[in-house]
Amino acid sequence: MREPLVFRGRSWPAARGTPAARLGDGGEFGLGSVLVHTSGAGREYEVREPQAWWRDFAEVAPHDERRAVSFVQRRGDPAGVLSPTNPVSTTAEAWVSLRALLRAAARAWEPGRENAESRYGHGGVSPSDAVREFLGALGPGWTDELSVTYDGLQPVTVARTLRAFMLASAMASLRHRAPMRWCAYCHSWFHPARTDARFDTASCRAAFANRRSSPHGVASQDKD
Repeated sequence: MREPLVFRGRSWPAARGTPAARLGDGGEFGLGSVLVHTSGAGREYEVREPQAWWRDFAEVAPHDERRAVSFVQRRGDPAGVLSPTNPVSTTAEAWVSLRALLRAAARAWEPGRENAESRYGHGGVSPSDAVREFLGALGPGWTDELSVTYDGLQPVTVARTLRAFMLASAMASLRHRAPMRWCAYCHSWFHPARTDARFDTASCRAAFANRRSSPHGVASQDKD
């Protein structure tokens, strides 16, 4: 999973959410959705290889305010339109369609899928079927948000949008049949570099150690 895939994005640490139920009848956003607002200028970040946290977004239900806001705070708005003057809804088409695509890819890692080829015909979905479902739903045109540059002689794929980065990361994860697990601190999906890896970043490792050694440590997010 060390293939080059570059994305320069903007996360929104000040993001907050308002459930549609608090907006009366839901208005144009629809019941069961969350309206995500933000303030400030956000925080720029850069990644240079595929990441497994595309699965975090695949698991964000439209009504789940905590997880929707947490994703935007850490990774940004997949639609790329969030700003202090422009909130986004979790039932916007850009969110709904991307979530459906990434859920199709995630089916290859569902419990028991490593043995699904032998279970096929008994309700199981094989990894190869999950790949076909994902590619079939993906359709043409999504690569318009990607470009290729060179680092010396090495071709480097550059994603111009968070949506394209997560789709390309899902593609790389499927291609390599890469193992995934949850970070023991933040519970974000990551590709472990070692079989005993428990954390997705050094900061999560340090935060987990601090939480265990200090009564003032920050508690991690609950997965559920």
